[in-house]
Amino acid sequence: MEVVKRSELKGFKVVPKRWVVERTFAWNETNRRNAKSYERLSNTAETVTEISAIRLMLKQFDT
Repeated sequence: MEVVKRSELKGFKVVPKRWVVERTFAWNETNRRNAKSYERLSNTAETVTEISAIRLMLKQFDT
């Protein structure tokens, strides 16, 4: 991940790196199980997140 610094200029400017992160979070939130943490163990929650990321990558190959 790359940190993008704010510009000193006033006004609105789109930061492209932020869109990538926001889009990824939105894709992860489409899975009901990732919307809220129901898991007792952090390992289980991490595994569920990894499985959802794998599903997203496989979905990209399909299109």
